[in-house]
Amino acid sequence: MIKLVAFDMDGVLTKCRSSWYYIHKYFGTDNSENIRLFNEGKIDYPTFMYLDTMLWKLKDKNLTREKLSTIFDKMELMKGAKETVQTLKSKGKILVVITGGLDILAEIVCKKLGIEIYYANGLETDEKGLITGKGIVRVDPYRKDLVLQELMKKYSIKREEVAAVGDGEVDIPMFRIAGLSIAFNPFTEDVRSNANIVINSDDLRTILNYIP
Repeated sequence: MIKLVAFDMDGVLTKCRSSWYYIHKYFGTDNSENIRLFNEGKIDYPTFMYLDTMLWKLKDKNLTREKLSTIFDKMELMKGAKETVQTLKSKGKILVVITGGLDILAEIVCKKLGIEIYYANGLETDEKGLITGKGIVRVDPYRKDLVLQELMKKYSIKREEVAAVGDGEVDIPMFRIAGLSIAFNPFTEDVRSNANIVINSDDLRTILNYIP
């Protein structure tokens, strides 16, 4: 019996597959070079966050968390996300979001869905409330398993009592320590091959068929 379900956020609970891309699209900025440098190991994640955020600040030097929150508030939730969360909660499951995305969006998404626990990365603000460009790293995108392990210890939950739902390479570490791993519209074949269940659907409720 599954007691805890860990969700990735972007592309699983939301239709957009990247909260970073969503903001770049809004401002008309391009972070492809930053992504390349990060994926090639030439910059670390705090540096990636800084470089990305500074692209936004070039467009809006007075950028605040509130402005980003207003932008994110328009992001669409995945079809069936609310019903999925309600159903799992009614069965007594502990639900948690573990994302390398931004806490500004995670707060909005979790509030709309009724999920109380989330782990996400933040952006530093100065005394005037302006985004400084410095990131606050709480979740290493490639080590989400560390957060999940801490939760398992906290709630005294065994591996076979954990389900992880994700769509990208960064979710594979979670898949490897969860008793049940569900790849929801997976990005790559590697993601597919590391999951117990593979689902291609535009409705998150399909995962309910596989979570006991």
